[in-house]
Amino acid sequence: MIVILVMVGAFVAGIDTILNPCESEDWKYYKSYCYWSSSYHPNPLLRKTNWFNAARECRKKNADLVSIHNRDENDIVYKMNMCADSWIGLIMIDYNLKTIKTGWEWLDSTEQKYLNWNSGYPRREYYECNFMSMSNNDGEWVNNLHCGNVRNFYVCKTKAKFNLNVTIIKPNLCDRGWIAVGSKCYMINMTKVDYFESRIQCQLQKGKLVTLHNSKEESDLTKAFDGCDTPWIGLENVDPSKVGENIGWKWSDGSLVDYQNWKDNGITRDQTKQCGILQRGKKWDNVPCWELHPFVCERVKDNPSLPNKIH
Repeated sequence: MIVILVMVGAFVAGIDTILNPCESEDWKYYKSYCYWSSSYHPNPLLRKTNWFNAARECRKKNADLVSIHNRDENDIVYKMNMCADSWIGLIMIDYNLKTIKTGWEWLDSTEQKYLNWNSGYPRREYYECNFMSMSNNDGEWVNNLHCGNVRNFYVCKTKAKFNLNVTIIKPNLCDRGWIAVGSKCYMINMTKVDYFESRIQCQLQKGKLVTLHNSKEESDLTKAFDGCDTPWIGLENVDPSKVGENIGWKWSDGSLVDYQNWKDNGITRDQTKQCGILQRGKKWDNVPCWELHPFVCERVKDNPSLPNKIH
């Protein structure tokens, strides 16, 4: 492993361009491959689609719907969409062999080295495509959703431009324990606390609970927090009579909710649910403030113009 220490900010951008093994920082590198999650899409309306469109969108990126070949890769892919239901590139090729391994193949034609079917799957009476199910924490595969009618997240996968065998150590963009993504530094705390304690803990770290004012910030947060838990975000109700309306909410730093991504059926009209969490798949939900959840703090990056570290 070669280690390069870069001290001059102007030189860092050039190093990133040359040594980034993936198309851009929107892609995640893992063992010679690059992965892109539809949860990173700047348009929230386009983050989910049916299986066929997902396969087409990946091809537009010179990639394929993801193939999975070991447990670690399965875990990484599952968490890229915060453990929401996500299409994968395993497709049925022989109906008569639908319940066994030889009846299926990966879209990228790679060998089936690893299987993670949910118990009782694949089922003959169901469909010819597969997805990772959010009904468990292991990203197990099922084939019980219609490939053309159901909208899910998805992950694309392509071969990296080269194998990454260089680590670049850049000037600290964030303090130790903080993650630099986009223009912000994030601190992930997996200790489960109530909403008020999470605010206090962020303030003690000279930060604040994360705020989301556009889809780019939301995508950046997903890259920093790639897990199955549902963390507190700095969303709180300021008017119980309007708990079911966006106008009744603000961010904990006092800023307006000028961007919104509430769960599909909207804000729960329940005056006991006055604090916000990030659901699996990045939708927002309101829950009682005394529930216990992990949380995410944020700060503005010291030098937002500098790119982030290659891993």
